[in-house]
Amino acid sequence: MHSRRGDPSRRNNAPRSPTSPADAELGDLEAEKDEPRKRQRWSVRTWILSLAACLLLLFLFSIKVEFGFGYVFAQCVFKAYHPLDEYRKSGDIYPSVSAILEKAPKGWGSVDFPTDKASLHNYTQIYDVLLAPYQHTARNVLEIGIKKGGSMKLWREFFDASAFIYGMDIDPSCPTFTRDAHMKSIILDTNVRKDVEAAVGDLRFDIIVDDGCHTNTCIWNSWKALFPSLEPHGVYLVEDYPKFRVESSWADGKIAMDFHG
Repeated sequence: MHSRRGDPSRRNNAPRSPTSPADAELGDLEAEKDEPRKRQRWSVRTWILSLAACLLLLFLFSIKVEFGFGYVFAQCVFKAYHPLDEYRKSGDIYPSVSAILEKAPKGWGSVDFPTDKASLHNYTQIYDVLLAPYQHTARNVLEIGIKKGGSMKLWREFFDASAFIYGMDIDPSCPTFTRDAHMKSIILDTNVRKDVEAAVGDLRFDIIVDDGCHTNTCIWNSWKALFPSLEPHGVYLVEDYPKFRVESSWADGKIAMDFHG
């Protein structure tokens, strides 16, 4: 005869006694102790996520603020993407400014010509008319605002091989075009007239294009500093002027302006 006490299977399968009130109370106390810890862990995580979200919003906002951390960081990344420092004139001949950008992707994302003159604006259509008489006669061309150098490359391709293309910008990270002796980047603030006069000297420009900071004060200061260096037959062009907008119908002989001031 086998003893029930010695059967392990029967001991394992034996019904367990229900939890006593004392055990239930002890479990409730332990749960209450763990609850503040859970709340504390959640609060720390929430705080970290909130801080990260605030820093992200601050960074995105600073991108819009000129010379802010986000702005400088974005500009460095942007200019490091396919820089044009090694560019030199191709030798191709184009009938118009627009023809240069026809086969190249337009806009700041373009690898060949990072400029918004034909993407966000209709400036190339206007330049086809205004600059045609200067294509083979201009000796010195200046653009205020170099950025990635797309506009300077555009002018170098459009004008005669003997023309000199100059650029002025406050950012020392602009391309320098060391492989083309007819291209020169000048790092200075065009708001400081004495610096502009010292850099320009006796140089005279046939064409000056202001594509700089696009504010009334900056445009006016650049005008006062550089207009004396414009040839009598030259043309001074201001892009993105904050007071009016020229429609694309200008190229067809019609002009439309929206005045805001």
